[in-house]
Amino acid sequence: RPKSGTLPKPALFQEEAATALLQDTSSKRAIDRQKLLNANTKFDGRLDAAEERHARAEEELRQQLKAAEAAEEAARRKRLEAEARRARRLRRQEMRRNAAAA
Repeated sequence: RPKSGTLPKPALFQEEAATALLQDTSSKRAIDRQKLLNANTKFDGRLDAAEERHARAEEELRQQLKAAEAAEEAARRKRLEAEARRARRLRRQEMRRNAAAA
């Protein structure tokens, strides 16, 4: 008979095995948790990079739009100035014709 307070050998072995299994499971869970954290961090990094690329592309498009609008405005101004010159030339010719006819 074993002394009181001590477990018989097979029971002691089972307890050690159970403890080892528990520690193994716990460490596996810790590893899984770490892998998940790493994956989350990696995903966050990719998300941040994607958001950054998106913001840069948006800004680039904004700049292109601004440049296109400026070019459009310049072309419109140039066209209006050409129309004004043409109108002045026609008015002068009309005045000359009227002066010659008088």
